[in-house]
Amino acid sequence: MLSASRFRQISQALQIKNDDVTYAIQVLLIKPSFHETVASALRHEVPHAALFDQIENDARGTSFQLAIQVMVYGFLTLLTLVSLANIVNHIFANLLQRRRSLAMLQSVGTTPGQIVRMLALENGFLFGTSMVIGSLLGTLLGWILHQAVNTGITMAFQVPWLEMGMAGLALLVIWGIFAGISFQIMRHQDIDQLIRVG
Repeated sequence: MLSASRFRQISQALQIKNDDVTYAIQVLLIKPSFHETVASALRHEVPHAALFDQIENDARGTSFQLAIQVMVYGFLTLLTLVSLANIVNHIFANLLQRRRSLAMLQSVGTTPGQIVRMLALENGFLFGTSMVIGSLLGTLLGWILHQAVNTGITMAFQVPWLEMGMAGLALLVIWGIFAGISFQIMRHQDIDQLIRVG
């Protein structure tokens, strides 16, 4: 930063004309809420100058980022609900389809608890496998997208551990609910009628 007198001395010594010099004014605000007042005062004092308001640009960027996040999370929520409905539909359709064979197991002495544990192990293996494969593929796809988008400012890729943990917890809750409902179905089904119908 130069004083006006020092600038005149340097420009005379270097024989610089006033038209050859570009001026820049930078204002650091203690209270960012005054940025509109300062910006309008600068526009009034220097009407032909280009004004770059960092606070306003940050606010626009934040609102744009929020809009993008709402759209992305809305889409992910919709996708999650459709996937959840598909999982529940598949599990219960499979259970209802196997009721006769499960009734035969009950008729030879297998308890409803043992059948539910068997079904829980089957579904636990299915959920665990899908969790591992989905997490690996999702992380790989996220890394590929990160590499494609990350051209200007370099940012480190972060593995989404929290999101994978939340997905695993959701699968665990679904698994527990399914085990409870399966136990109720096995305990109250009429074994004789199911075996006779087949």
